[in-house]
Amino acid sequence: MNLMWCLAVDNTARSEFYQNPDIPITYPYVMGKTIDDPIWVTITDKSMLIMILRSYHDEDKDKILEAAARPKTIPDIVDESKLSKTLTYRKVHSLLRDYLLFPVGHTLMKNRKLVTKYVALFEKLEVNIVKNDISVRAKISKDSPHIFFKMVGDRPGSTLEEKIIRKIKHSQNEREMIRRLVKHIEKSGSNKVKLTNGD
Repeated sequence: MNLMWCLAVDNTARSEFYQNPDIPITYPYVMGKTIDDPIWVTITDKSMLIMILRSYHDEDKDKILEAAARPKTIPDIVDESKLSKTLTYRKVHSLLRDYLLFPVGHTLMKNRKLVTKYVALFEKLEVNIVKNDISVRAKISKDSPHIFFKMVGDRPGSTLEEKIIRKIKHSQNEREMIRRLVKHIEKSGSNKVKLTNGD
């Protein structure tokens, strides 16, 4: 995973963000993409920012997320991250609870045991700090838009949304399905999702 930290401010503003609960936060996230480009989200929700920043600040979790940039089993993650097995399992379960890591299938091991593969939610992450405004701009893994919606607690409310989410995993034109879902949520009056051009 390529992490790009865009810290354009001193430590005072960073510490003020954690100490001052009154820092204004506008939208929980803004989704940016075009049909042919990757899916980017800009997250400004304070609770999500704190959870993401704490996870990437934790050296062990950061190593696990780095190792899981592509689908990997836990034994593969242990080998690549050089962490103990017990610690890796504990941190993986924590990342699964936060939706920063998610299962993407299984693989058959040499001993004929079926083992789950995991991948990180974000392929690339940028943290932007300007004065007291902090945001995370993240490129979502192509297998995970539905996981991102779970992470932000945006449960589908209509039958159409539920159908679109079910089809996302099985559609050949996945990006078009995501675009339809975002447009549907915008039409329903939600200001949580905005469709913008991605880089």
